[in-house]
Amino acid sequence: MESTTAHPSLTTPKPLAWLYAIGAFIGLIASMTLTVEKFELAEDSSYVPSCTFGESFTCGSVMISEQAAAFGIPNPLLGISGFSVVMAIGVLMLTGAALPRWFRTAFVIGLGLASIFCLWLAYHAVYSIHALCIYCMVVWAVTITMFWFAFLRFMGDAADRSPGSGLARVHATLNMLRFPILIAVVVLIAALIIIEFGFFF
Repeated sequence: MESTTAHPSLTTPKPLAWLYAIGAFIGLIASMTLTVEKFELAEDSSYVPSCTFGESFTCGSVMISEQAAAFGIPNPLLGISGFSVVMAIGVLMLTGAALPRWFRTAFVIGLGLASIFCLWLAYHAVYSIHALCIYCMVVWAVTITMFWFAFLRFMGDAADRSPGSGLARVHATLNMLRFPILIAVVVLIAALIIIEFGFFF
């Protein structure tokens, strides 16, 4: 039988669990919509995706880019599988299930890698493809938001094990500034988009 001291389990605050469940649901819907749109475009090259607005918001340009299948399969399919897992975990957390620390660590790492991938896609959308996709932007937003709060929770768990340490002080500062930091990231990305595409896109 495993020792609970060596492998401690932790429950998740309900608001955070709701964030995972709802955020992943939104990401799942966006990914499913992108998948349908991509199949429609594959069948008919003249098809205009529903997320096309003007010259800048042209989902079709994003969908046919090489970055749209970075790992050899369409990115929306990765989103469907990934968000389904996160949503299931969020629902599990809502039940009050205590998850082992190794699981929570893997969860945060997974969201972190997904966020890095989203930032990579955002960079290429703005500077390589020169087109924006609303559904993609929704995916970026929910992924990065979920990672940020998951990271803070993970960091807080570690800080609780060493109160008064430097880690605890850093966590306290980041936690206090969690919303301003998240807003700053959004404003930064918006500013880069405006600089590249102009105020009226």
